[in-house]
Amino acid sequence: MTNPNLGWLLRSLSKRLLISIFILALLNPTPLIGDSGQTQPLKGYHLSKVRSALDLQEARMSDEALARLTRSIADESEKHSLDPLLVMAIIEVESRFDQKAVSPQGALGLMQVQPIVVEALVEEGKISPADKNRKLNLKDPVVNVKVGASYLAHMKDLFGDLKIALTAYNAGPTWVSKMIAAKQTLPLQYATKVLSTQRSLENRFARQGISSMEASG
Repeated sequence: MTNPNLGWLLRSLSKRLLISIFILALLNPTPLIGDSGQTQPLKGYHLSKVRSALDLQEARMSDEALARLTRSIADESEKHSLDPLLVMAIIEVESRFDQKAVSPQGALGLMQVQPIVVEALVEEGKISPADKNRKLNLKDPVVNVKVGASYLAHMKDLFGDLKIALTAYNAGPTWVSKMIAAKQTLPLQYATKVLSTQRSLENRFARQGISSMEASG
């Protein structure tokens, strides 16, 4: 016969264990890709962070367009576990926040996305076929960030290392894979520039008196 006191003790310990696990999960959220090490668990803080950084960039957009872009960067960064300032650093490097930018190779918009990228993401199940059929307007900042962030996250999934993922974002995954297979040294100038720009944005953001400490305080 089971001792009733022993059963109560086991249930009590189980409850305490579950509560402890829950608290630890709250205190140690999953780190963002490209995050400098400071976790940003509050979505409202992400929005504030992105909007403040956009204001620092003096992007040539209406208030309504800036609000849409802020929401898009925050939402897509959260969706793909990316640091929003990493996404913004890519935008700065690729287009200097010019939503109408077109490269000689045909890359479009803020994150300089190639139309073929949409097809690749559909094939990988990262974007729905319906989006492809609607012929997404890559010059629309919201659409461009949605596709660009998804592509960056996909490159991170493929290659694991952030610098290699950034190189693949810029030069293409096929070329990067061939370089790796041939055991040739990858040029990391693009990745280094993006990460340096991210740090610069973080520093400028901090100098405005907004830091991750305020989100937890």
